[in-house]
Amino acid sequence: MKLKFFCFITILFTAIFLSGAELQTAIARGIGSTSDAALKDALNQAVQQVVGSLVSSEAFVKNDELIKEQVLTYSDGFVQKYEVLKPAKSHSSGLVEITIKAFVAQKKLQKRLESVNILKVKVEGAQNIWAQLETEKFRKENAEALLIKTLSLLRPEDYLQVTLVDKNGNTGSKAQLNVIPTDDSSRVKISMGAIVTVNHRKFVKEVQPVLKDVLEKLCTSKTPAVTATDTNRPSKFGFIISDDGTLKERNHGELHIIAGETSNRRAPEMKTKENMFKIALNVSKRYNVEQQKFNYYDFPKTDQLRKYLRNYNQSYHLLTFILKDQDGEEIKRYSQKVFNYQDFPILLSCYGYDYIISPEIAHSRGGSTGAARAYSITFEMKQSDVKDIRSMELVLEGRK
Repeated sequence: MKLKFFCFITILFTAIFLSGAELQTAIARGIGSTSDAALKDALNQAVQQVVGSLVSSEAFVKNDELIKEQVLTYSDGFVQKYEVLKPAKSHSSGLVEITIKAFVAQKKLQKRLESVNILKVKVEGAQNIWAQLETEKFRKENAEALLIKTLSLLRPEDYLQVTLVDKNGNTGSKAQLNVIPTDDSSRVKISMGAIVTVNHRKFVKEVQPVLKDVLEKLCTSKTPAVTATDTNRPSKFGFIISDDGTLKERNHGELHIIAGETSNRRAPEMKTKENMFKIALNVSKRYNVEQQKFNYYDFPKTDQLRKYLRNYNQSYHLLTFILKDQDGEEIKRYSQKVFNYQDFPILLSCYGYDYIISPEIAHSRGGSTGAARAYSITFEMKQSDVKDIRSMELVLEGRK
């Protein structure tokens, strides 16, 4: 029965691809116990069709549960608009049926699939940097500009994933909105947790080889791989629950919700020549909280390169929490800044060398690193708007 239904959906599917178009159309039938439930099912089916056009059937089956939890749960957020082709109609069985034409935001959907490692993400453009480099002399004379160009292509959000967590420790689609009364009866406080995790495998597969090639061709010298080991016992981190019911992140002490662990690493001291600095690249093939291997590359100190690296560390991302109604319209959008120098050490000042390139998440400039990071999200909104909330979405937006 499930196979026949999927075939039926496939037959209904129609898509329009225009040059530069970002929307993909899908005709879908939804069935539910109410009109709202039928519409939600139709939106879900429409997004599922577009996912099927972007992902191979093998990958679709293999990642079925992940697609349901991380993509289809937020179907409303991917449908920009829809048209009702056949209005909601009740059947003798008691079920309601509706047919719609949905316009799905393809690029937004692609980004979500990429963030959960279902679609492959590449460091676009980096592979073509060498097309113009005919001689080693040209590479050395333009090393600074080429290194900055390569580093500017790095996008931390391509291999970082964000997941909601509630005060009971439920994550993803199972997380429940935490609503807390305030002294003002017309307003309530919303408190949720967010966990940002690293996809080390994606970094190793798609980013690490390109960077290694670039650094080796541009550096003046390099060292063999050095292991950075932890100097103290890894500590757990996650959330505590305050007296008023709000979630607070913490990386030590007693925790109500454990999200992961960190390790305070110290790499062996490497002597740097005068007027030179080092960039350390994480070359480990798998993630281990207690140790990772790095190659060190020497580069001449220049004002332009130092300025670029400093500005990179001072930039930030936006962690955005979105609440929507049954039509996919935003009720509330709340964003908070996540700074690179504290949290995403794609380029990070550290002890023992000048900069590191690594997919890990840091917790201080002192070198405490891990595979995840916890954040608390707290804000106020109108009490009257809470009843209209039908979906929640968490997004890590690009570097600012």
